[in-house]
Amino acid sequence: MNAPSPSAVLARNERTAWRVLDTGTVIFFPEAGTLHQLNRTATRVWEHLDGRRTLADIAVALTDEFNVDAEMAAEQIAALAGELLAVDLVIDVHAPADELDAVSDIGNFGDIGNFGDIGNFDDFDGVIAETT
Repeated sequence: MNAPSPSAVLARNERTAWRVLDTGTVIFFPEAGTLHQLNRTATRVWEHLDGRRTLADIAVALTDEFNVDAEMAAEQIAALAGELLAVDLVIDVHAPADELDAVSDIGNFGDIGNFGDIGNFDDFDGVIAETT
């Protein structure tokens, strides 16, 4: 999936369950039977994906925290956002309704066999690892 534009507004998928730990965040997506892990840097981005801020706004908000220029932060955040969109962990709040998946019953969790490492980068210095 291509990285979304800096003007994209994304929100965490409400059909996921997630928890912030000392080392990052664990996200469980019952419908897909997947469990994903974010490192601390990606966790900060995840926490800002509230459906109100653009990716550019998030980049500006995190530049001081990570001591990185806004352009580099924007590129890394867009790449992470693309990975999160590709596995349906976030949604584009401005996408037409027919492009969004219908909310389904989360009663059957099934087997959790697919573990991914999303946003495996430190302080915006490296390349984000591909979701596996």
